[in-house]
Amino acid sequence: MIFAGVFGAECEFEHKQLWLNCCLVHDKAYWKGGTSEERRLSDLALESCVASVGNPKIAKLMLAGVRVGGSPHWPTKFRWGYGWDYPREYGELNEQEKLMVKEKLKIFEPTEPEKQAIKNPQ
Repeated sequence: MIFAGVFGAECEFEHKQLWLNCCLVHDKAYWKGGTSEERRLSDLALESCVASVGNPKIAKLMLAGVRVGGSPHWPTKFRWGYGWDYPREYGELNEQEKLMVKEKLKIFEPTEPEKQAIKNPQ
């Protein structure tokens, strides 16, 4: 299981560096999948995050895009739950799946220098 594309279809705009962290968090959630409520909350968090970096119109566009194009019913590499074999319906992950997700996501945790750079951008 690896993340699809570069940062997902919703982050292919010219100034994606502005909302890169928003997209990374959202893409991790989409990779993992889960319930329809988790997807809804993830999409709303993406919208809020992008709006908070000064792009409220782009945030609304992104929300519309992920709500329409991110359904787990589409056989795409950016659908909800794309880290699992298709088809994968909405639903809670079992304990074994949660452990597997936690292990796989460890490689995406920032290092100490990266954490410091985030806290103190130059």
